[in-house]
Amino acid sequence: MPNENETRPCPQSGCNGTQTFKLNAPIPGSQAGIGTEHGTIWPIERQPAWICDKNREHYELPRGK
Repeated sequence: MPNENETRPCPQSGCNGTQTFKLNAPIPGSQAGIGTEHGTIWPIERQPAWICDKNREHYELPRGK
């Protein structure tokens, strides 16, 4: 598994961004949380992944996952 904050060029065609590996990356499209009538906020789902600084949809799990 890559190291936390390791970087690499984004592999998406036409993207000139840089991907950074995060052990606790938010899943694309997930919300920040959900408020309830009691004010409880549920955390968003997270997992180890590469995330592009130019387009957060350029999200990739580490190899072998």
